[in-house]
Parts: sequence; C-alpha cells; structure tokens
Amino acid sequence: MPKTPDTGYDAAKILEVFQAYDANKDGFIVFEELSAVLQRLDPKWTATRLRRLLREADSNLDGKIDYGEFVAYLTTGTTSNWCRTTVMEATAKAKDLKLSVEDAENLIRGTRASDWSVLASSCDADEHLVMCVMLAYLECDDTTWANAEMYLNDPFRLLTSIFEAEAGERLTINAIRRADSLGIISIGQLRPGSAAWVLAHYLTACLSSAKRRLGIEEGSHLPASAEGGAPKWPIKIEFKDLQKSLHEAARWQKTSLVVCNGMEREVDQFFRYRNFLRIDAKRILVETTMTKKKSVEEVRAEIREVIVAAMKADLPLHICMGTTAVRLRDEICADGTFPKSLFNPRLWNNKERPEENREYMTILNAAEREESLHWQGGPGKLGPGFFVVVTSDFDKEDAIEHLPPTLPYLSEMAIIEVDPPTGGSWSWGGEEVERRKRGSA
Repeated sequence: MPKTPDTGYDAAKILEVFQAYDANKDGFIVFEELSAVLQRLDPKWTATRLRRLLREADSNLDGKIDYGEFVAYLTTGTTSNWCRTTVMEATAKAKDLKLSVEDAENLIRGTRASDWSVLASSCDADEHLVMCVMLAYLECDDTTWANAEMYLNDPFRLLTSIFEAEAGERLTINAIRRADSLGIISIGQLRPGSAAWVLAHYLTACLSSAKRRLGIEEGSHLPASAEGGAPKWPIKIEFKDLQKSLHEAARWQKTSLVVCNGMEREVDQFFRYRNFLRIDAKRILVETTMTKKKSVEEVRAEIREVIVAAMKADLPLHICMGTTAVRLRDEICADGTFPKSLFNPRLWNNKERPEENREYMTILNAAEREESLHWQGGPGKLGPGFFVVVTSDFDKEDAIEHLPPTLPYLSEMAIIEVDPPTGGSWSWGGEEVERRKRGSA
C-alpha cells in the first residue's frame, strides 16, 4: 500500500477511491480512466473540464496522476499547477494575461500556509497595498496593514473569507470605490509566484467581473465618494508614504511634482527599483547647452522614444529635474515629440474623446500605432500603470523660486513634499502667490 501523508483523512478510503479510478492498476490515473468514471456519474463532465481537472491534480505535469498527487488534490482542494504554470509562463513572456475568477481562485488554492506567512513579514509597500485592497474588497471597515497581518497570520480565516465573499459576483460599487482609493495595483511590480502576486491576479479578475456586472467600463476607476474627496495639495509626507501619494495623485488625474528636499537620490532609487522609465533633465541641459553634443531636435526624439516605451509597457514615467531648472516648457517641449499636454493627464488622455484621437496618440508613428494593438493596457489604450512624476531636489525656497517658469501646467500638479529628517514645513501655493506679487510690484 502506498504511503499516505498524515492529513487527518482516512488513508484506506483515499486508496479505495484512487483504485476505483485506476482501471488497469498501474499506479496512475490517465485521462481515459478519469473520463470513464466521471462521465458515467455525470454527463456534464466535458472533455474540457476533465482536462482541466487532470492538470489541476497533476503536480509534476507528466500527463497522469500518481497516488501522492491524488492525495494532495483531495486534501488541499487543488494544487492548481496548470494555472500557476500558465500564469508564470505568460508573465515571463510579458503577455497581458487576464484570468477568470474561477481560475484565479484555483491559483489561490494552490498556495501554501508558508506563502502567506512570507507576505505577513513583508516590508514591501507594493505587497502591503495588495493585501489592504483585498480587505476593501471583503468590505472590512479596517483596511490597515495591521489588520491585514492578523488575517495573514490565520490563512484559514483569510481563504475562507475570500471564497465565501464570491467577490466577482457580489462586489459592490462602494467596495470598488474604497479599493480604488487605496491605490493602483501593478502586478508587474510583484514577485511572480508570491502570495501577493497570486492575490493581485485574483483581485484583478474579481474587479473585471464586477465591473461587467455593474456596467462599468473596463479600465475605468470610480471617483471617490463626496465624503472623501481629493487631497488638498500641496501635501507633506514621510518617505514611506510616497508610493501611496503618487497613486492617489494619478487616480485624480494629476501629475505629481515631488519636492525632495535633498533626498532625490533616495527617491530616484525608489523609482528605479519599481521600473519607472526615466527622463534626465540634467543630461538634457548638458547635451544641448554645455557640450552641445546633440541638438534640441535630437533630444526631443529620444524623449519621445522613452515616453512611447512607458506607454507601451504600462509603466510610470519619471522626469528627473535634479537641482536644475531646465526650461522644458518653453525650450524643450514640442508637439509630436514632447508635448506640454504630457504634464496634464486630463489633456493627455481626455476620456471624452475617442481613443484614437486622444493627445497621447499624436506622438506615435504609423508602426507604433499598429503596435499599440498589443499594449499592456489593451488595444491602443493607456493602462493604469502609466502616469507621470516630476522630481526636484530643490528645497522649498529654491523650488518656489525656479520651477514655475520650467514646467507646463505646474499650477495643476499635485505638489508632494518629502519631509527630510530634519523636518520643516511650508505652503507652496501661498508662498508662490506672494512671491509673484512682489515680483510684479
């Protein structure tokens, strides 16, 4: 008799069931044997469903189920190897994979308790966001990381809550709104195969299902309720809150201007780690003015390529000003390559216009328009992962002094000041207005 793991199940009963399927008694269940039993019991077992079941239980993917795999399948629900493998391969090939809620649930069932323990001890802001959004989907009043840790330390409670919620079928508009208000999940920023990555696929599938049910356009984000409203920029934040603040600005269709107060090196590393594509204003200044290695037209062409690459891959774009005040607005920006509208999301992606006529399409050549049919955001569409962030290493006084003439649509940006270790506070709007009054007097 094969050795049965200690699972709390009746080993003799499991063996009896296995042998009932294993018609030729060779120690394996193959497709034909599975089909013979299940279709006799229920004609609804189609060939497609049978193949899926076989793949779910076939943990080593050899096309047949041995006794150990059969035990694992019965005692854990499903190993979901076929689903995990499919998603991993698609991720490696950078495909825009969208799972059904059913397949996403199978992916979750394939996780282990240790996977959730690793997530509970994570210090990664992207992984924290996924779990907090999950709590919003479950309509928990407390969507803090502290509450998320309590769920993660009890995986049975977490998984029971997830499967009982049937989020794809019962998700409400209020739950969607609360989830959106926490930030935008980017699966590409998560470690493939991790619990957060699996959960992000599930949330994405549930959201798509719920939006179809509620008649909400795919890819759209619900505005926050009147009680919440948009943040009152400028705001001052601790460095650890940067990611959340950037996503909040993007959700309200604002370009963020991050005033780093001498911490741009740390901010720049933060963006590089999260795959932001980068435009370096200091390099532009050096190459067009000091060394004159390149003409303004050549630099514009290079900038255009970076912008297109970010849109195509659904990645954020980081415009790094450093301690420079390059006059991007008047000297570098140009229609067709580096339009001023890039700095204003409401103009760049005006949702009142047909997709093919929106501003961002004007910088694409014919071949790129054809390639846009395969963008990560969907055919010819900007995905939620693309937004623009401008950073400056100026302190508050220098920022107010030098940046207004350099950036298009500065007055409409979400000003985010990173609080340096020594502290200090300021009010961008009021000081800028007073400075302009003094200058015009």
